[in-house]
Amino acid sequence: MAIELRQIVRHKRVGVLQRLGVPRIPSLFVVLAVASVVLGIALSPMSGFLLFFVGSVVLGNWLDKVDSRARPREVVHEQSALLGRDGLRHRTGFVPRSEMRVFEATRDVVTIKTYGGERFELTGTPKALAEAKHLASARLEGTRDEELEKLVVRAAEQPRASGPGYRAGQLVSPEQVLAVVEDPRCPPKVRIAALTLAPDEPDVRVRIEAVADDTAHPEVEAALRAAVRRD
Repeated sequence: MAIELRQIVRHKRVGVLQRLGVPRIPSLFVVLAVASVVLGIALSPMSGFLLFFVGSVVLGNWLDKVDSRARPREVVHEQSALLGRDGLRHRTGFVPRSEMRVFEATRDVVTIKTYGGERFELTGTPKALAEAKHLASARLEGTRDEELEKLVVRAAEQPRASGPGYRAGQLVSPEQVLAVVEDPRCPPKVRIAALTLAPDEPDVRVRIEAVADDTAHPEVEAALRAAVRRD
């Protein structure tokens, strides 16, 4: 069963003063230094020194207050996520199981790191977290049969006057078709293509429904549910 979780999303919120374009600290000190030099030339070196000294103290105290208000703050919120045997569905996309490199688990959070450098923090109920930890640590048995996947795609592309479903003489057997449908490592398009070749039989529908329950990819899950309801 795919596990309903909540993704912890962290981002920086820029302060009001930064959005208004408050100059950076070095720029303000440069302005103060230039003004001190000009005053020193126009009046006396001592006047320029006093201006720079007093201005630095006042400016430094003011900048401390500005920095505390303008510094970006971390904002944390949660959004829904679904972890299945095939990968992670989150608000903005999907991460295939094959792209997941590291799984880390603590008492309250499961962290997934991908080969592309993305990081996903997931939380949920104690039961959901326990199931997620188990799913994350489970190894998928066997290996992908890419040759079989190619045969499935070829068979699905052949003209079919009578619509979806198994036909005698097609390039792959019903059991091979279901093997592709049930393998979460297969590309989504291949699994969806395999569904068009699956026999329309009660026991096959039961197997497809079980796969749908474990699937997080939105298009694949929708195709699986549709195949179960096929008339």
